[in-house]
Amino acid sequence: MGRRNRGLALLIGFRRGREGGACPPKLSPQRSVGGFSLLEVMVALSVLIIGLVGLLAVIASTTRLNALSRENLVARRSAERMLESMRNTPWKDIFKHYHLKANDAYTPAASVSAVAHGPDFEVEKNDAGLQVLRPLSGDADGKCGKIYFPTDASGSDLLEKGSGAFVGSGADLDLDRNGLIDTTDVSKDYKLLPVRLVIEWEGISGPRSLTYHHVFMER
Repeated sequence: MGRRNRGLALLIGFRRGREGGACPPKLSPQRSVGGFSLLEVMVALSVLIIGLVGLLAVIASTTRLNALSRENLVARRSAERMLESMRNTPWKDIFKHYHLKANDAYTPAASVSAVAHGPDFEVEKNDAGLQVLRPLSGDADGKCGKIYFPTDASGSDLLEKGSGAFVGSGADLDLDRNGLIDTTDVSKDYKLLPVRLVIEWEGISGPRSLTYHHVFMER
């Protein structure tokens, strides 16, 4: 009898539920709020990878630009130091001291004898005593810097002809200030001295160079 009563009660409850009464909660086919599907995870990873690639490209570009700026700075400082060294050389000796081959003896204006510096020079060095800039492959003396003067084809005479183009000014310069511009050698009586400094090195982006033009005036 008790079993029949319990079965009847369950049947009545079921019918009431179908007629609009309370029903047991249904399971939702949707995921929970905190879950992620595989597709969403893949999309998120793709966006992350693209962002990282872009960031690495920016870092690489910034590093390269910094290296190029440092190379230019070292080259400029080295050229300016060489110009200062030339400026501190006795006036009548500048051409011979920096034009003759290194260690060549000559008779300077201020003393009995001297040894030429030569046209080649090293750039700034690091703590290990090595040039900060790497010389071009095939550079015989291993020095990045070179000094040029407006000379003839043999390289022995200092000439006025072509001196303007040499420093990029156009018009030739009256180096001995005698009112004439000719093809005679003025290496012993120049009043103006054009000079070109060229620094060449193997940079981070390949061979690079920096050129300085300057005209010294007799002090």
